[in-house]
Amino acid sequence: MTLVGMVCGDVPLPVDFAGAKRTDERAYAAFFQAMLAEGVAMAPGAYEAIFVGLAHTDDVLRDLADRAGRAAVAAEKVLA
Repeated sequence: MTLVGMVCGDVPLPVDFAGAKRTDERAYAAFFQAMLAEGVAMAPGAYEAIFVGLAHTDDVLRDLADRAGRAAVAAEKVLA
């Protein structure tokens, strides 16, 4: 299992919670909503972990990447 997180905005990559709090929560919320529209449920909080399990095949991860790309474009439009 791999544990990942997400940082939104033009901020340095965090190494602690204080750094993580610099993430743009509005941008995360827009991406979260766009991912839901793509059929992908993520943790609703900007500081929560993202878990990738062993059951996620390369095909599933490619599909997820495609959905995330579309969601990023949609979120960017909301934030503009």
